Amino acid sequence: MLGYLVFGVSVAWFLVEGRLLGVRRTSARPRFLQNRRPALWGALMLAAASVGPVDRLLGRSPPPPSLALAGAALVVAGVALRTVAICALGSAFSFTVGVDAGQRLVRTGVYRRLRHPSYAAAVLAFTGCELATGSWLGLGAVMAFCALYYPPRIAFEERELSRAFPEYAAYQRESWRLLPFLY
Repeated sequence: MLGYLVFGVSVAWFLVEGRLLGVRRTSARPRFLQNRRPALWGALMLAAASVGPVDRLLGRSPPPPSLALAGAALVVAGVALRTVAICALGSAFSFTVGVDAGQRLVRTGVYRRLRHPSYAAAVLAFTGCELATGSWLGLGAVMAFCALYYPPRIAFEERELSRAFPEYAAYQRESWRLLPFLY
C-alpha cells in the first residue's frame, strides 16, 4: 500500500516538475540536451514511479514495511530538498544551463555545502521511490541513469559558473558537488 502512496507522490512530483518546465528566461543561453531534457526527465520519473506497481501486478512480493517506509521518507525528503533548492535560486532557476546578466552566485542555505542540491534531491527521491516499491530492477535503472546523466551535466554547469563568477573556484573548495563526503 505504501508503494502506491509513493507512486502517487511521484506522479504529483512529475506534474510539479512539468509545470516548472514552463519556467523560462529571456536571455539566450547554451542548451544541454536541448529539447530532450523534458522528455528524459519525464520518462525517468514515470518509469521510476511505475516499476514497483508493475512488479506487484506481475505477482512479485512487496518490500518489507521498514524498507518501504525508509524509501517513502527518502522520496519526501528529496522532493522537499529539491523544492527548497529551486526556491532558493528564485528567478535564477532554469532547466537550461546559463547565467543571466546581473545574476548572483547563491552560496547560502542549501547551497552552502552542496553546489547542486537540486540534483542530489532528485537522486534521493528516485532512490526512495524504488526502495519504497521494492523494485531492485528499477533501482538499478535509476542509479545507472543518474550516474550517466548528472556528472556530465554538472561538469557543463560548473564550467559555465566558473566563467561567470570568479569566486566560484573558492566556492568549489568549500563545498561538495553532489554527495557530501563523496562527490
